[in-house]
Amino acid sequence: MDHDYEVIIIGAGPVGMAMAALLGRFGVHVLVVDRLNAIQTAPRAIALDNEALRILAMCGLVLEDLDLVTIPAVNYRSPFFGRFGRMNTLDSVDTLPPLVTFFQPALEASLAAQAQVSGTVHVLRGARAQVIENSETGALVRVHHLGDGTERDLKARFVVACDGAGSSTRQSLGVDFLGVSYSQDWLIVDALNVPEPVEEITFYCDPARPAPHMPAPGGRQRWEFMLHPGESQEEFMQDAKIKDLLRPWTTFEDITVERKAVYRFHARLADRFQVGSVFLAGDAAHVTPPFAGQGLVSGLRDVANLGWKLKAVLRREVSVGVLTSYTQERKPHAGKMIRLAQFLGELIMPSSRIKAILVHGLAKFIGLLPVVHTVFTDMKVKPQNTFDAGLFLKGGLRGAFAAGAHLPQWWLQTAAGDRKRSDEVFGTHFVCVGINCDPRNFISEDLRQQWQGLGGEFVCLSTPGRASKIAGDWVAEGRDLPKSEVALILRPDRLILASSKATRLEAVVQKAIGLLS
Repeated sequence: MDHDYEVIIIGAGPVGMAMAALLGRFGVHVLVVDRLNAIQTAPRAIALDNEALRILAMCGLVLEDLDLVTIPAVNYRSPFFGRFGRMNTLDSVDTLPPLVTFFQPALEASLAAQAQVSGTVHVLRGARAQVIENSETGALVRVHHLGDGTERDLKARFVVACDGAGSSTRQSLGVDFLGVSYSQDWLIVDALNVPEPVEEITFYCDPARPAPHMPAPGGRQRWEFMLHPGESQEEFMQDAKIKDLLRPWTTFEDITVERKAVYRFHARLADRFQVGSVFLAGDAAHVTPPFAGQGLVSGLRDVANLGWKLKAVLRREVSVGVLTSYTQERKPHAGKMIRLAQFLGELIMPSSRIKAILVHGLAKFIGLLPVVHTVFTDMKVKPQNTFDAGLFLKGGLRGAFAAGAHLPQWWLQTAAGDRKRSDEVFGTHFVCVGINCDPRNFISEDLRQQWQGLGGEFVCLSTPGRASKIAGDWVAEGRDLPKSEVALILRPDRLILASSKATRLEAVVQKAIGLLS
């Protein structure tokens, strides 16, 4: 079947445009369709973590150019016990801050600009897209132009639906969206020119009125207030009510309210993320309550996991069967993040004074235990982005180098003094990394050519302090790498596809190629 586009993306929000930017870097011909005529100017999502920042860099953004606020800590406060929990978010993870806030319209503008760089991404605004035919070999998408009412049908090899929690694409595919909707509404207030600056995020876990408070770029601050049953949205949108709610923090007349909106949070997970040639991503696939700051981050993980697979299938580097691993890998982890957010929600919004005293008191008590304190303070409560099943070879090395885990990002340097992040060195393709060795010395010439036929490359990495004997060798700064000769096979999303001793590399590369074929 001939295709008008290789990929059609439905929805030009941050997940849709991140997917477009990544596919654009790969040279994939993409059409993005969105109902809105322009980027929304009001802030919505606000938090990103180190994983999200890595993915944005993978999509081509220069992180140093983004307007971000690094958050040093997250506090949980009770009216009965004071601060009963604190997460340290100051130390870097993967060479990046583990928690930042951002201004969503600016991020969307940066992603849109990056998507246009390749010349292979086209964005159609003011239009609605509907999948009317879907098979294993492609999809037919009807595009309805909202301005003049005209329609046209376009063929795509793949469709990625990033059309939000109310995804009409998901509904048309008959995919169940399982989970719960919270009964509470929340008022969100974004304000400019707040005289009293804050640096940390604080959750005021008061059963009388839970209220998170956080800083954002441009001198902004955000407050969120839970509505109780019987309280009306209309009342809480009035300036008089907002003035009363903000009284403990600031004077209403001294600030500029940039946005006020009432939302109801959801915790839902699609039964499957793929039907035929159509894929669900972002809120169309999973909706996470905001208490863990993982909503948009989970959508960006979808982008990193799916984007390279679509490109590799389109370029016939791997078999189409590789795409089944998208649901297999992403659905369990997205579910874990939803459950984490629900757990934190129990801390933040206890339903009564008695429950607040019990929950917060227990949290403060067990937080005094060294092991529990470390788990919570160092954010180890967040599920690691590792897979139990998927597109990787089980066995091999353990720990940080185990297959199915994402390789941490390090600073690398050469003897000549060049310094780069490891993601930049490894690039957005398959890489065979030899630690303390040149991996090409352990595989045959024929296998080397097969690997390069997949777009695979080779990188040599040395243990710090060890004399480099390999031309072009990179040294990992301050990392405790294996002292023996080992090898890692990395996917373009920096997941470890396989790991082994260097002497077993020939057999492992053969198995890896077989898995992808």
